[in-house]
Amino acid sequence: MKTLSNISILLCILLLCTPPDAKTQEVSQWLDLGLYGGQFQTVAVDPFDNSIVFAGSYLGGGLFKSTDYGAVWKTVPGFRDTEVYEIAFDQHHQGTLWIAHNQYVSASRDYGETWQVFNFAEQESRFCYSVTVDPHDLT
Repeated sequence: MKTLSNISILLCILLLCTPPDAKTQEVSQWLDLGLYGGQFQTVAVDPFDNSIVFAGSYLGGGLFKSTDYGAVWKTVPGFRDTEVYEIAFDQHHQGTLWIAHNQYVSASRDYGETWQVFNFAEQESRFCYSVTVDPHDLT
């Protein structure tokens, strides 16, 4: 019983001697990239250059592009706060990719610098959830 009492006294002394503004340093395992992404729905790696990666988010930042294997990401202009459901690269044409987002399908032939938008689903109040490129279509 005397040992328990001595331990209690020692703990009280330690607590009283600790300065009230002493802060514990938090160690984080996460690195903040400074982008709001939301829930990522799709990721696609360029078949010609695997350092180029596109990622699309649902309920978030839209479409993102990395040119250094995913180390640094940038938002793709025109897709901010857009629900991106799927990304497909054309296996036969370098730099060409297709994006299914909301009621649209968009195509780029220059790695996402410019886009052509197809809005056939909007007229029928439908959404485009997927897109794929026919591997046998060489045109």
